[in-house]
Amino acid sequence: MRGSRAGQPELARPTSRATIPTCLPLLTAQSIQSNMSAYPAYVMGGLCIVGGITGFARTRSIPSLVAGVGVGALYLWSADGIRRGTANSLETALGASAILLLSSLPRVAKGPIPAVLTATSTATAVYYGRKVYALQQ
Repeated sequence: MRGSRAGQPELARPTSRATIPTCLPLLTAQSIQSNMSAYPAYVMGGLCIVGGITGFARTRSIPSLVAGVGVGALYLWSADGIRRGTANSLETALGASAILLLSSLPRVAKGPIPAVLTATSTATAVYYGRKVYALQQ
């Protein structure tokens, strides 16, 4: 007999269709990946809001407050949408990254804060750009 030792019964082969209990949520690679892709948006949203409030506290800059809280809220909204799996949430995170990149790029040489903003927004734009591109393939 193939696959069995002498004197031992042959084990049943696993079938190609496994039954999944309906009470358990179906975890697929796509659902795990989309939940993981919400983390950069949560981090960027928190950092933008804290940065906007800090910029306002230090220099009384209303544009820093509005831009930081606005872009941060956009990141957090998109992160929540990514986590829930709603449509266009990855695109919203990509848009928030583009807004932050385009607003910080002209000031990149003026100090460490604009340089860090440019670097982090570039990283998240590349990350979400790849996600959106992979989704459309």
